[in-house]
Amino acid sequence: MRILFDQASQDMRNKGNNALLQSAMERLSSYWPDASLEVITNAPNLLKMYFPYAYPVSPHGLYTIRNRFDNYIALMPKSIGWFLFELREEIWHRREMQKHTQVPQAFGKKTISPVVEDNNIEASTINYGTNSLINAPDQKVLVETISKYDLYVASGGGYMCDTDWPMLRNVFNRLEVAINCKIPTVMVGQGIGPIKDPRVLARASQILPAVDLILYRNQRYGLPLLLGLGVFPEHIIFTGDDAVEMTYKAHQKSCGSGIGVSLRVAQYTQVREKHIDIIRTVLHRAAEAYKVQLISVPISSARHESDITYIKKILTGYSRSSIGYRKLDTPLDSIKRVRRCRLMVTGTYHGAIFALAQGIPVVGVANSDEYFNKLSELADEFGSGCQVFQLEDEQLSDKLRRAIDNAWSSAEIIKPVLLESTVRQINLQKAAYQRIYELSSGRMGTRKDRTNYATR
Repeated sequence: MRILFDQASQDMRNKGNNALLQSAMERLSSYWPDASLEVITNAPNLLKMYFPYAYPVSPHGLYTIRNRFDNYIALMPKSIGWFLFELREEIWHRREMQKHTQVPQAFGKKTISPVVEDNNIEASTINYGTNSLINAPDQKVLVETISKYDLYVASGGGYMCDTDWPMLRNVFNRLEVAINCKIPTVMVGQGIGPIKDPRVLARASQILPAVDLILYRNQRYGLPLLLGLGVFPEHIIFTGDDAVEMTYKAHQKSCGSGIGVSLRVAQYTQVREKHIDIIRTVLHRAAEAYKVQLISVPISSARHESDITYIKKILTGYSRSSIGYRKLDTPLDSIKRVRRCRLMVTGTYHGAIFALAQGIPVVGVANSDEYFNKLSELADEFGSGCQVFQLEDEQLSDKLRRAIDNAWSSAEIIKPVLLESTVRQINLQKAAYQRIYELSSGRMGTRKDRTNYATR
């Protein structure tokens, strides 16, 4: 049994994406203990550090990556391996920060990358659907490689949207090959939308109705969009976020004592310097009033959107701050940092998930429609334990202050309510993965010769 996991984002530097990947691999390996778990990644050594049992697959040609460094990783003490990778990350980040030292004061409208990345694609291109343009040699490699797998899994993330179209396009291309090779295809832990661009909608309407199962996490926006794209209701299952189970297992009965802080500054979040100033002022006053720590919870350590860089801007000037300097923490490391908190103030999606699934109330902040929708969906699922505010609100300071006070005073009362919601989502996920197992088991051995497709 060979299972191919496609993360869309392949740098292994987002704790949320890593948590979703880990959850999917652990659940499916519980059904097929001897399965080969293979992950598309451009950071093979990080994959092996995080998940020694998984095999890295190059996104360029989908060949399994094996190099001498794998042997060194296996032999060296894990602490030394982590230290070396952390040192490399720090050097890279410092170089990047020399280029980008300021928070943007304003953002222009983001444009979607062209459908075709390779400008050299001309007559040799196979038109494999309206928006699928794949170089003929690459097409042959995809078919020959993907046809060898028994299950294709697009692991969880928020890439099913306009702003992530370059990544999503590649996932769709690989999905299409898997579908035509008659391989069971599933998408798990998916955040759906917003999708408004006609090109993205057109391609999604070609691919998604042919996917065997789509497990999604956002009902308000996700379900209508999937149905509108022509996906049959029986192929859609609401599960919530796949990371809630590992988060729930780490929770403790008592409430923490700190205030967690998580923030993302990127084109798609539209967070500006003035927003950081407001959040800093409110949080410092609240932490001083309660005499508690402010605890950083970065989710992404990607060099183009390193969360800790901007979280530090919020924590600067407050004497009782806990700043985690490790950039390559595991998902569980981040979850345990959140466990120290009584409440979480967050502008990141998985900063919220890592809190709510432990019974910790969340005060969410967002500026872009994409992120406001993401956090608002969590408020739908977790109720009053998740409050969400627009950063452009003229009364933001007062609303944040009141929300923090409310979350602090109600933390013990709201905890069992949040945990009950988490358990409900875990049960939905277990039932959905059982469907994946039944689907794949039923299809194995009944497909036509997969090599036939490569000769068409």
